[in-house]
Amino acid sequence: MRITPVRFPWIRLVLVALLATAAPVALAVEAWQAGRRHREAAERALRDYARSAAVAYRQQYIPLFYFAVDHIFQPVSRGSGATAERLPDPAALREAAEVVPRCPDCYPRFRPAYFFRLMLADSTFLVEGPPLSAARRAELVARLPPLGELDGPQPWYTSIVDTLGPEPEVVYLTLRRDRAGTPVAVYGFGVELTQVVSTALRPLLDRIGLVPVPHPATVPNDSLLSLTIQDPGGRPVLELSPHRYPTLYAITIPASRFLGNWRLHLALNPGAAPPFLIGGLPPGRALPLALLVLVTAVLVGLTVYTAWRAHQLARLRADFLTSVSHELRTPLAQIQLFGESLALGRMHSRQDVRGAGQVIVGEARRLLQLVENVLLFNRRRRSGPIPRLEPQPLVPLVRETVERFAPLAAASAARLRTVRLDPVSAPADPAALRQVLLNLLDNAAKYGPREQTISVGLALLDGQARIWVEDEGPGIPPADRTRVWEPFVRLPRELDSHIAGSGIGLALVRELVQLHGGSVRIDATPTGGTCIVVELPGATAAKDTPVSVEEPCES
Repeated sequence: MRITPVRFPWIRLVLVALLATAAPVALAVEAWQAGRRHREAAERALRDYARSAAVAYRQQYIPLFYFAVDHIFQPVSRGSGATAERLPDPAALREAAEVVPRCPDCYPRFRPAYFFRLMLADSTFLVEGPPLSAARRAELVARLPPLGELDGPQPWYTSIVDTLGPEPEVVYLTLRRDRAGTPVAVYGFGVELTQVVSTALRPLLDRIGLVPVPHPATVPNDSLLSLTIQDPGGRPVLELSPHRYPTLYAITIPASRFLGNWRLHLALNPGAAPPFLIGGLPPGRALPLALLVLVTAVLVGLTVYTAWRAHQLARLRADFLTSVSHELRTPLAQIQLFGESLALGRMHSRQDVRGAGQVIVGEARRLLQLVENVLLFNRRRRSGPIPRLEPQPLVPLVRETVERFAPLAAASAARLRTVRLDPVSAPADPAALRQVLLNLLDNAAKYGPREQTISVGLALLDGQARIWVEDEGPGIPPADRTRVWEPFVRLPRELDSHIAGSGIGLALVRELVQLHGGSVRIDATPTGGTCIVVELPGATAAKDTPVSVEEPCES
């Protein structure tokens, strides 16, 4: 559709639209970043809670391990230095382990599986308890001598993990020095890991609160966090809690020298962690902000489209007023001219008077047709649908309309011809359908050449009443066959040739046909003219045998 060229302020409107969109986008980005920073700070605070809980738990079990291990190592960790001949054998450690401590509830009581002593000078390895396999003895002998090179306060305890036995064991160690401070022996004993957990780690987890909650006595640690013992590679070795929570708010720290080189992994329950913070964990705002930006962009786009459409309609209405004024001026001028001639007595013969009267009547009918189009178009825009349609015989309506239009066709030196009139009955509003036909005939006469033949037909095809009007004009280009149905739209060649017209005739045709539940389309003719086809549903044959003269035009 080519419309009268308009100068639309695209650049200015696009700049305003961009600014209107950029402002909420910038605010949304800033809000998103602020929310992200707030959430990251809250997550760091929760991870700090996890670290604090892990350190607190480690600080609680370190003294327990120290006193439990010190109780067993008392025979070798007390007193001044000694020579190799005066060093106690591992049986002294077994005897110390069998002695009940003075405060049995103060620290756990380990039941070691075996005790041993390794002489650093000659690697003599003495075991008290069940014999160790050759592989386990070789592993211990290989790993223990380097401990003699370490310095530290006395008594000095550490541990390693033995995984070569049936069950993992924690091997606790202490170093014995002579009077000169030279390391002479390493003492140790092995405790199964399950015993360490059951006697020390797990009871402590059930007894103390590790995170700040309003009523810690009523909320067990298992509902707030999970604790796992991991090897140096980060693989879980032992679960201290019945649940393993995700690592969203988790921390891993060394498990202390009383658990070898293992590590302690603590993870807060994501569902229970937010209440630790005042106000809770801030919700994610990415989706609401994205929706806000999207809604803003859509609204700005609709505003731009509405402004463009309003500007376009304003120009179309201006073109409509110009076209209507032009179309009104010509017949009015003709009526005035012949009317003045009659009034001044310039028409001397009866034939001249009759010719003037015919011109005046024809132009008056043309004016009436234009006024009826405008009034009907405006009325249809304001009123509702057509009242209930009743079946009507269409042949008399088509004939009456063609006869009514004959004088207007004669003014354009056009010939009217009915090529086919099937006796068809269809639900229709006679006045509306008559207006449809008059508009189609008027367009055919107006835009076709002089002395052309305008063909009108009526047929019953596939349960539809098909009415068509065919002219011998230049036709409508395929690109414009959809757009000419819009109100106030006229083809460029019509504007360039100054052919009078309002641009609402075809728009009114389409609206009236659609109110009948039908359809209308534009087809080309073999001679290059235009054939407009109207199809109305619910049609039936008025007689048994239709009267056929020609087939309807084909696209």
